[in-house]
Amino acid sequence: MALRLVGIIGAQAGKAYSLESEVLIGRESGCTISLPDDPGVSRRHAKIFWLNGLPVIEDLGSRNGTFLNGIRISQSMPVSDGNEIRIGAEAFRVEAVIDLPVAPAVPSTTGGREQSRGEGRGRRGKPEQGSAEGTLYGQAAGPAWDPLSGCALPKIDLTGCLKYLWILLILLLIALVLGAIILGIGALLSSVGSMGSGASGPGSSSSAPGTPDQGKSPPTPDAQNPPPQKPDDQPQQAAPSAEGIHIEDVKVDFVKRGESVARPIVLVRWLNLTKGQVKRLSGTVKLFDKEGKLIIEIPREQIYSGEPVSPGQGHADTLERGGILVRQTLAKPPATAQIKIEKVE
Repeated sequence: MALRLVGIIGAQAGKAYSLESEVLIGRESGCTISLPDDPGVSRRHAKIFWLNGLPVIEDLGSRNGTFLNGIRISQSMPVSDGNEIRIGAEAFRVEAVIDLPVAPAVPSTTGGREQSRGEGRGRRGKPEQGSAEGTLYGQAAGPAWDPLSGCALPKIDLTGCLKYLWILLILLLIALVLGAIILGIGALLSSVGSMGSGASGPGSSSSAPGTPDQGKSPPTPDAQNPPPQKPDDQPQQAAPSAEGIHIEDVKVDFVKRGESVARPIVLVRWLNLTKGQVKRLSGTVKLFDKEGKLIIEIPREQIYSGEPVSPGQGHADTLERGGILVRQTLAKPPATAQIKIEKVE
């Protein structure tokens, strides 16, 4: 599958460049993509070339930097379909080009019709080299419709749909996971309620404590019959545990907090289902790319620290406050994240 670079913002908007060979971007007139009127672009700003069978982009020491999906790159980074590149005031998108076959021409006579039908079957498998047939930009030699051999395939660019299909699949998986968690919590609360109602039955039929039988002296406390506990001796309320923290939503965004470069941030919305107040949460954070592959695993990360959250209440991070700011250098931009609560205070 071939790739091309399409301008989406700036003077190069609407223009497309093939990535089958090296593409040099800068203000010099000899560059493949020349941007002489952009003061934010260096003379030789960046280049896209093939390395070990993969297309990569490299910044050539420019003053204002090269940005891949909103992140400034400091080394050669691979590019793929759907990635966005910003250089100065210009923005480009990497798109895949899908080759589609084109129907043969319709003959004018009956005899020639049979001959063209045979030739069409012989040539349909592979277009001639150098012709415009079979490419996304070319035009067919004959009419667009053949009544004998069927309809010609339309020229459709399906590359834009793949991104939305991945997003839809990820959202579906998140919905399934959240549904399973909610069902599990409902079953747990139901079982706890039934246990509580069963424990109250025998206690209601017992006689009132502290009333001795008439004519008998009260029993002396011993090891087998300990005295009743005073209010101060009653067991204290159990500390909140990780099982009582319900993660409602986890998403990845990018934010600048006092820096010139936007960094990934994980925003978490959670609910306190424990019996105590929660002041701090920590655990493991996993980041995945848009294909669902693990990029990095961060253990013992602080997930929340702030005002106490009472039982039944929740907390939601925002871009302005809270969140898990990722300061590590990543090989590719993250798309989704997973949170595992391990410590509750």
